[in-house]
Amino acid sequence: MKKSTLKKAVLFGLPTLLTTALLSAKPVEASSMPKADANRSSFAFGIGPSAALDLELFPRTTLGVSAGLPFLVNGWTDLSSRYDVRLMTNLFHEHHYYHDGGFSLSLILGVWGDANFRDLTVSRWLGIEIGVAMAYRFNEHLTARLNLVPGYNFFNGNLNQLVFQNFFPPAAGAEVAWHISPNLEATLGYNGQGDILGFRFRI
Repeated sequence: MKKSTLKKAVLFGLPTLLTTALLSAKPVEASSMPKADANRSSFAFGIGPSAALDLELFPRTTLGVSAGLPFLVNGWTDLSSRYDVRLMTNLFHEHHYYHDGGFSLSLILGVWGDANFRDLTVSRWLGIEIGVAMAYRFNEHLTARLNLVPGYNFFNGNLNQLVFQNFFPPAAGAEVAWHISPNLEATLGYNGQGDILGFRFRI
């Protein structure tokens, strides 16, 4: 095969393969915030920027980890990183005949921290986050989610830090999701990693 022919095959074939893979992939959900209606392992990234990995341990029970640079939470002048490790288990999940789920309620328990790289003395290294995650799927296109997950830090190097930042960990937030297709959803919301938009790929 000539090099020019091979080059054309790569240039035209690769986008086709990527498009096919995207369309045939399992459904995705947006943002790195844990979802009450999640039912399998997933990888997510958000525009915070942030990334999260949630692994299914048992049916509707996941163990997840996330990390991010939450400029919208901590400010544009702070070079800081938020992280958490969280366990989420579903307490209630409603089923409808025309789609999977109406109302979902899950319990979240985890540890989290906030490292400030400009001044490590004001870092909040370790804390707990505990609360509930709720989701309601109105139809096959629209889902609303609310995570009431307060956080508390054990170590705070500077008492002048804004107190409310200690009570808004990565697992907290709210969003409205629009399911563009079975493989893609877009969200509008806000969470403890500073995500407004993002993507979550189910594994």
